[in-house]
Amino acid sequence: EIPSRLGNLRKLKWVYLGYNKLSGKIPSGMGMLKSLSHLDLVYNNLSGPIPSSFGNLTNLQYLFLYQNKLTGSIPPSIFSLQNLISLDLSDNSLSGEIPEVAHLKKLQVLHLFSNNLTGKISDSISSLPNLQVLQLWANNLVGEIPQELGKHNNLTIVDLSTNSLSGKIPKSLCNSGHLFKLILFSNSLEGEIPSSLGNCNSLKRIRLQNNSLSGGLPKGFTKLKNVYFLDLSGNNLSGKLEDDDGDGFWEMPTLQMLNLAKNKFVGNLPDLSRSVLLENLDLSENDFSGMIPKSYGRLSQLMDLKLGRNEISGSIPEELASCKKLVSLDLSHNRLTGPIPRGLGQMPVLGQLDLSDNQLTGEIPENLGAADSLVEVNIS
Repeated sequence: EIPSRLGNLRKLKWVYLGYNKLSGKIPSGMGMLKSLSHLDLVYNNLSGPIPSSFGNLTNLQYLFLYQNKLTGSIPPSIFSLQNLISLDLSDNSLSGEIPEVAHLKKLQVLHLFSNNLTGKISDSISSLPNLQVLQLWANNLVGEIPQELGKHNNLTIVDLSTNSLSGKIPKSLCNSGHLFKLILFSNSLEGEIPSSLGNCNSLKRIRLQNNSLSGGLPKGFTKLKNVYFLDLSGNNLSGKLEDDDGDGFWEMPTLQMLNLAKNKFVGNLPDLSRSVLLENLDLSENDFSGMIPKSYGRLSQLMDLKLGRNEISGSIPEELASCKKLVSLDLSHNRLTGPIPRGLGQMPVLGQLDLSDNQLTGEIPENLGAADSLVEVNIS
């Protein structure tokens, strides 16, 4: 356990006791360390509540208590520490509502994820001028995301995923021009994706899946050149995936993962020939029509291609056999016609092939049965 006598060392400025096997409660006497600027107790087995006496640590700048077994509510006194720069209470079993944050004017990082916190996110969080990182994911938060979030902040990372948040995505999230990670998946968000995100060139990682978002993609969204991970699956998004010129050409050269499955997109499949780093592409369970672009065969890094459950017609392009890293190919439940390309049996690591429920004709290529890598084949 942490010795209660530690509170007698009144001139102590730094306490680093992380990554040990400390257990028991945090002594309330630690609230006597008025000179303390850094307190780090991470990765231990500490239990019980956070002492409300921590509110006396008026010089505290960094408070790290993550990865413990702390319970109870967050003491409001901590949220009165006006010198706090970084507060991380994540990965505990804290409950109750998040205290009022308005006094934390110097706060840059707020990590409260993986707890059992309830209630709403206070609107006053939008007025914290130095806030850069906000991670509240995996709690039981409800209500709307403050609609002015980002308007007066300098946000770089926002992760509010796996809560029960509703309402719309705030338009001002990228006002700083520095937002690179936006993670809001598994909530009950609705409305359209804000048009402002189509101009947010700093974005690198976008995860909005499993909400109730509707409408089309914002103008400029298909030209966000720094995005490497984009998941919008499991929404009610609709419309065509053509770019601003109407030619279906996407200019996302760093894209590695694209998942638009389980939406209501129509029209032709997007031209992703510039996304040469693409590894995972899932456009399944939409209403896409037209043919599979031959340019998909130039996606040399592609490992997983899912186009099942659409209205895609035409033949399977021979060019797909050029995707030598492809492990899984699902073209099932479409309107594909013509023969199965022989090249599919020569793909070195293809393990799963699903061509079921199409209108394919001709013989099954002999080499398909001889392919060593194939584990699952469905051409029924």
